[in-house]
Amino acid sequence: MFRTLIAFGIGMLLTAPAHAQQNRAKLEAPGKVSFGSSYEQASGVLGKDAEPYELDPPQPGMKALSCDKCAPLPNVEGFTMYFQDSRGLVRLEAFAIAGGFKTVDECQKADKDMMPKLVELYGKPESNVNAKEGPENKRIASFKFADGALIQHISNISKPARPCTYTVVYKKAP
Repeated sequence: MFRTLIAFGIGMLLTAPAHAQQNRAKLEAPGKVSFGSSYEQASGVLGKDAEPYELDPPQPGMKALSCDKCAPLPNVEGFTMYFQDSRGLVRLEAFAIAGGFKTVDECQKADKDMMPKLVELYGKPESNVNAKEGPENKRIASFKFADGALIQHISNISKPARPCTYTVVYKKAP
């Protein structure tokens, strides 16, 4: 009986990490539009909620749609979808900035609350590091998928002009 209980406990401990990562075989695009969908298909599905987004600088073979009413996560203002001519939808960016909240503190709290939500959905990230990009520091948590896809939670740490910005990026497998 005691051996059975120990074996059961060990089995549970060994399956817990696998359970936490079970949703990491293939990344599905969040929301109503799936990876690979064309720009035209996405425009039809989202209707008046989506509008063309002009890329700056322009990128040959790439188009984008912005949709403020289609955010796939709580505490984000909307998201931008990127379409490559030959591959369809390849990237989504859910974003939030301090201007979308009553205070900077509310924005920073929402950013901190995002990580537990992502961990609940996808398990622990493979990396969660500070990165320096020019004059600003960012924290980037990366969730990798077996199919080569990637989710990144990017938090601005020190950008005086914008004291709170964060983005959750969904990238289709290459």
